[in-house]
Amino acid sequence: MEEFALDRAEAGLGLVWRGDERFDGGVSWQVEAIRSAGPQSLIGVDGDALVLRALGAYGHGAAHLGPIDLGLRLGLVPERWLEQLNKGYDLRGVDTLMSDRTYFNRSDLGATFTVSAFTGRLELDVEYVNGEGQTQREQNAGKNLTVMLTARPLMSSGPDGMTLALHAAYRDGSVGVASARDHRAAGAVTFASRYAFAGVEYARAMGMDAQPLRESQAFSFWASGHVLAPYLGVLLKLDRVDQDMDTDGAHTTQLTAGVFSDLFPHADRQHRRLRLHVAYQREAYGDAAGPLPGAPDASLAQALLVTLQASGLHRF
Repeated sequence: MEEFALDRAEAGLGLVWRGDERFDGGVSWQVEAIRSAGPQSLIGVDGDALVLRALGAYGHGAAHLGPIDLGLRLGLVPERWLEQLNKGYDLRGVDTLMSDRTYFNRSDLGATFTVSAFTGRLELDVEYVNGEGQTQREQNAGKNLTVMLTARPLMSSGPDGMTLALHAAYRDGSVGVASARDHRAAGAVTFASRYAFAGVEYARAMGMDAQPLRESQAFSFWASGHVLAPYLGVLLKLDRVDQDMDTDGAHTTQLTAGVFSDLFPHADRQHRRLRLHVAYQREAYGDAAGPLPGAPDASLAQALLVTLQASGLHRF
C-alpha cells in the first residue's frame, strides 16, 4: 500500500516589543492544520479533512535582572515539557516526541512562569492550566499544576556549540467532569549540537483516559547525526509504552531507523530547514495491546517512510 499524507502543518506570527535592556514583551499566535479524525475516531469533519485550529495564542513579558530572567505567558500557552525537550530533539520530521503522542497536550489555556538563571543554565518552569488541552473547554473546577526543572551543565555557544540538558517534571492534574486523577512524572536527558542530537526520556502517567486508577509508563531513546554533512545523516528512535502497568502484555514498541539529507545547509537562527528522510518503522504490540488483543502478530505494522520536512522563520 502506498499513501501520500500530510499529517500536520504549522504557521505562526509573533510581535515583540523591546523596551530598555530590562523589559520586553509581545504576543504570539500559532495555528496548525491536522486531520479531523482523532485517535479511535471513525470519521472526522467532511470525511477526514485537514482542519485549522489554534495551537497557541498568548501574551508574554520578560524582565531581565542581572543573571536572572523572569518570563510570564498568559493565554493558550505551549506545554513547557514538550517545548524544553524539543530543543534537544531533531526528528520531528519523522516522528514527534514520545510524550507528545501519549501523555502531554501541546498547549492549554492558562499561564506559565519561568525563572532562568545564568543565561539558561538553570531554569524553573511553573505551569498552571485548565488541564483539558487545546481540544476541550474546562470540564471541572480543578487545574493542572506542573513544576519543571532544567539544568544545562554543558552549554557552549558559537557555530559549533553544544548543549547537555537534564530535565525533570511533575504534574498534579485532573481531567473530565469527574475530576479524574491525571498526574504525570517525567525525566529526560538531551544532547544537542550542530551535527548530532541524542536523548532519553521516561514518563509515567498516574491516571489515563479519565481512568484514575490506571497507570502507564513510557521510555524513549533517540539519536541522529550527520555522517557526511549536510548531505547524509543517520537516525534511530526507539519507543516503548506500557499502556496499563497492571496488565501483562499491554505494551507497544516502535522502532524507527533511517537516513536523512539536508537539501541546503541548516540555518539555526532562522530555523530554516529542508530535509528529506527515508526511514523504516516497525510497530509491535504485546499480547494485551493493539487493535487485536491476543493476536500480536496480526497487529504488527511495518512501513517505509519518505518524508520531507520544510520549516523556516522570517524576522522583520
